[in-house]
Amino acid sequence: MFSALRCLAFEAVARALRGLPNFTGKVRLARAAAALLRGPRATRVEAAGVRFEVDARELIDFNLAFLGAHEPANVRALAARIEARGHKVLWDVGANVGAIALPLLRRFDALALRAFEPSPRVAGRLLANLKLNPALAARAKVFTVALSDQGGVAEFFLSYSDQNQGLGSFGALGDAQGFHVCAMTGDEMIARGYVERPQLMKVDVEGFELEVFKGLEKTLRDGPAVDILFEHCAYRFAAHRRPLDACFAYLAGLGYRFERVTESGALMPYGGPGDLATDADFLATRPASAAP
Repeated sequence: MFSALRCLAFEAVARALRGLPNFTGKVRLARAAAALLRGPRATRVEAAGVRFEVDARELIDFNLAFLGAHEPANVRALAARIEARGHKVLWDVGANVGAIALPLLRRFDALALRAFEPSPRVAGRLLANLKLNPALAARAKVFTVALSDQGGVAEFFLSYSDQNQGLGSFGALGDAQGFHVCAMTGDEMIARGYVERPQLMKVDVEGFELEVFKGLEKTLRDGPAVDILFEHCAYRFAAHRRPLDACFAYLAGLGYRFERVTESGALMPYGGPGDLATDADFLATRPASAAP
C-alpha cells in the first residue's frame, strides 16, 4: 500500500514540476523530490506530447520526468532547421532512448526517423518508447549498428552507472563494460539500400563524431547538402588525445560552415578555437555552392 502511494505521489510531483516554467532552483527541487520519493524504477510520463517509460535515476529520464525535456535547446535548433528546410529524413546517431528525436517526430508529421543505437539494452528502451507511441513508430526505424569510419566488429563500452546507463562509446568510460557490436559506415548502409540518405543529422557519440563523419564522406560531400547538429565534448577529445578542432577541420574540408547552439536554441556564429575549450553543440551546414 505504501509503495503504491509513493508511486502515485512521485508521478503527481513529477507532473506538477513538468508543468511549471523554468525557474532558479527548479532542478534542485526536482532532485530533492526524486530522492525523497524514490519512485519506481520504471514509470510512464508524457513529455512534449510523447509517452516515455522512464527510470528517474537516469539523467535523461530524470529530465523527461521532472523537466519535461532533455536538451531542449537542441530540440529547438533541430526543429527550426526542419521548418526552414522542409527536411523529411532525420538520422539520430547515438539516439539513446529517443528523448530528442521522438518529440521532433511528434511535432512534424512528415518526418521520418532513422535511429542508430548500438547498445542492445538502450535500443530496447528506445523501441519500448516507440511502442508506447504507435503513430510515431510507424515513421521510425531503429538500427543496432555503430556508425564508424570502417565496417566490421567493434568493441563498444557502455556505462553501468545508475545515473547514466545509456552512456556508450568506442572508448572506455570509467566504469564502462566492453562488448562487441556491428559497425558500418553510413555510406555503405546507404549504398546497400539499408537506409535512405539523411537530410538532417543529430550526432552525439561521446567524442567519436569524427569517425561517423568519415564514414559518411561520400554522402556529406556529394549530392544535396546534409545539415548536422553535433556534440562537441571537449574532455572526450582530450581523453582520446585528438585535436579539439578535428571535426571542424574535417567538415570544413567538405565545405561546411558552423554555428553554435545557444541555451535558448538560437544560433550564433562560430567563434573559432576559443569556442572549443568547453562542451557545446554546433550546427554544421554546407551551402550548395561550397561543395568541394
